[in-house]
Amino acid sequence: MGELAYWVHFYEVTFKKLYPPTCTRKCAKPMIELANLYLKKKHYSSASCCLAYLNHCFLNLEDQHAYEELKIACEKDVTKNKEQVCRRLLQDQHLTKSVEIAAENDRRVVPPQASSTSYKYDFFVCHTQKTSGWVHYRLLTKLERIYNLKGCTEEHDTIPGHLSKEDISKALFESSKILVVVSEDMQNDEHCRHTYKQALAEQKHNIIPILWENCEVPEELSRCETLDAINNSCDWEKLVCKLKDSDQT
Repeated sequence: MGELAYWVHFYEVTFKKLYPPTCTRKCAKPMIELANLYLKKKHYSSASCCLAYLNHCFLNLEDQHAYEELKIACEKDVTKNKEQVCRRLLQDQHLTKSVEIAAENDRRVVPPQASSTSYKYDFFVCHTQKTSGWVHYRLLTKLERIYNLKGCTEEHDTIPGHLSKEDISKALFESSKILVVVSEDMQNDEHCRHTYKQALAEQKHNIIPILWENCEVPEELSRCETLDAINNSCDWEKLVCKLKDSDQT
């Protein structure tokens, strides 16, 4: 708890400049407890930073509007509004459910095989560090646990360390579809850009861009049909249909 409090203070100081360090599933429950403790002691700024910390790196709260209010309240130091929004977010059902899932199951439940016998994986996910929390604790949870589709990410399913072009090519070749999670920082992520460009160069036409935030889709991906996932608005049924469609181009 003490270590989390340190990072919350660090995040509070750098609130407008930096994203906090990666938050793991094991941090979720103590982080909520810490937020409630700050709230009881009327340390609203610290409580709000606990929630912002989780929102950015782990849970991506369902009530995005409330989070935006919280951010404004932090920047303007509006104490009354900050208290109200903190209480509202701490009662968020999606937040509570996500923390319960994290506490009970800290490991991915990966289907034993892909739905298509022609591939090792149903999909490969290309994403930046900024969207890592959403990919691993939202996207993969939905597609693997609920829809029984087998995914591949560099962090969990490939050889640790720096990947060679051959390693990336092998992972792309073994995946039926390529999901590219588009975020504002993608243009500055050389590794991420190289991955989806390699998929295009190898005539891997089954690429599905997912717009995670309101930003410009890279020109190379502009011809692909983009799915909107801004503010957790992703149409999961539509995405699953695309993943299972062997004729998609």
